[in-house]
Amino acid sequence: MINKKKIAGEKAAEYIKEGMLVGLDTGSTAKYLAAKVGELVKLNDTPFLTGLSPTHLNLSFHTFQIFSALS
Repeated sequence: MINKKKIAGEKAAEYIKEGMLVGLDTGSTAKYLAAKVGELVKLNDTPFLTGLSPTHLNLSFHTFQIFSALS
């Protein structure tokens, strides 16, 4: 089964550009976006995301936990 929310959340990570303020709220799509951004930070796959931390993002507590675990 295709998880459209996961696809949308992960695709949204591709639109984050250097200097952008990213606000993530709660919800499954935000969860997938936070996970993908965390993965990119961990892999150092996107140079401008290097050193990004949850303090650089406006996160709900739940999304903060997901991002923190992956970055």
